[in-house]
Amino acid sequence: AVYRSRVRAFLNWFLPPNVFYKEIDMGERVLRVKYNLLSSNSLRRGLSNNRLHSYFWGRFCQPMEVLWSRDEATLRNVESHLQQAVRTFLNRVLPRAPATGAVAELWIKGLGLSYAAELRSEAPDRARELVSYALDHYRGDGRRRTGIALFDVSHG
Repeated sequence: AVYRSRVRAFLNWFLPPNVFYKEIDMGERVLRVKYNLLSSNSLRRGLSNNRLHSYFWGRFCQPMEVLWSRDEATLRNVESHLQQAVRTFLNRVLPRAPATGAVAELWIKGLGLSYAAELRSEAPDRARELVSYALDHYRGDGRRRTGIALFDVSHG
């Protein structure tokens, strides 16, 4: 329902997400944002333990903040998706990780594996940078958040 073009709607359903880029002139600064548009069902499928590719669960297990939600039920839905992303991440990464070691190293290795599977991969040291910035998040303290925004997923 978001798209005027049926082709874009089909492509978003067939191969989610659609990615958009926006620049907003803020006077002396320019705010740049890249955002994804996808349905809650597409997100749920992408975060599933049955999904091999890491695009969704590799990204959505990272620190995020819900900036707006239409209601409490939608917020719970989003939080449930984010929890599933972490479970899928751990299910996929733990078999490839050493049996012992620091939690930070597990996340650095896992994020590195996820990034390496993407067509447009992150810089080689990006996983280490992200984990060191939000170490409390990766240790399980959900109160630590970054400025990453998550869009509302209130519609199926």
